[in-house]
Amino acid sequence: MATLVLTSAASAYAGSAGLGFMATTALAVGAGLVGGVIDQALFGGNGRGRQVEGPRIDELQLQTSSEGAPIPRIYGRARLSGQMIWAA
Repeated sequence: MATLVLTSAASAYAGSAGLGFMATTALAVGAGLVGGVIDQALFGGNGRGRQVEGPRIDELQLQTSSEGAPIPRIYGRARLSGQMIWAA
């Protein structure tokens, strides 16, 4: 959030002050770096990588797949599981 605020403020200041392209770019990059450091200090956590755990392939619920099996035809609203096509 600090990155967004500082970069926007730096761009607005550079635009109103009439600075050139290189000065505007340098000011915006510097503000982005400082904002990134502030964001990391506030929201960065403990320095270890974030561990995300979600559903696994063995928990996947599928309909059976076989040759000649009928395709379900639904009228209205109904919940069906999807068909997964495996290609090796």
